[in-house]
Amino acid sequence: MNMSLSEVLTLRSQWEEIVRYRKSYELSHYNGTIDNLYAFIETGAKKNRFRKNFENALIIANKIVSYYEETNLSGIHRTS
Repeated sequence: MNMSLSEVLTLRSQWEEIVRYRKSYELSHYNGTIDNLYAFIETGAKKNRFRKNFENALIIANKIVSYYEETNLSGIHRTS
């Protein structure tokens, strides 16, 4: 996936805006860190799939994580 860093950061802001809206999503944190995005993808559907814009938030999270996994920036990737 060819995206610039500014596009990834824009997507991150969009994701944070969606999940922070009225704090209606059940998440441990509302920050768009890579760990939170992984957790949202893995377990977010259990309690949030009927929330407003869930599908859009999931698509955005997957795009960001795909970008993260496809870039080869040594030293920043998760080890687990």
